[in-house]
Amino acid sequence: MKSVVLLVTISLLLFASACSPEIDETPQPSYPSYPSYPSYPSNSQNPVQTYLPPAEPANPNNPYAPLPDDAKLQSDNAYIESHELQTVSTFPPEYLLTLKGSLPTPCHALRVKISPSDETKTLTIDVYSVIDPKAVCAQVLQPFNAEVPIRNLVPVRYKVFLNGQEIAEIDG
Repeated sequence: MKSVVLLVTISLLLFASACSPEIDETPQPSYPSYPSYPSYPSNSQNPVQTYLPPAEPANPNNPYAPLPDDAKLQSDNAYIESHELQTVSTFPPEYLLTLKGSLPTPCHALRVKISPSDETKTLTIDVYSVIDPKAVCAQVLQPFNAEVPIRNLVPVRYKVFLNGQEIAEIDG
């Protein structure tokens, strides 16, 4: 009886080892890396991305304010996914507009134009992007998170419009 059990056990072990997948310990071939492409088109000596945002903003109160050279650039959309207007604990009150969204390409630069009107008691905020029309850029959305301070308002109650839509009322 012991010999039968021993024979069955050995048979099962041999069968199990024959059915188990073999572990291949030979090294796998390494695939060649893709060549790096130059950042210059073959028919030109200009870099592909010719526009870079400025190192310093035109308005220290708004890092995304329009710049004098924007007239040479093409305006485009900025896609806003969410916005939040927070009151900063100061007197007179100051506000912080937080924007999250995407620009059409990585070559676009965000612009935020803030236009208060004391006569109509409105605060118009236009969010858009600019790009050099000659820029060649990857066609992929570029996410952004921006914090725009709103300061130095005349003390009146403003209706706040973001890209044409009323989003809040604030006291200046």
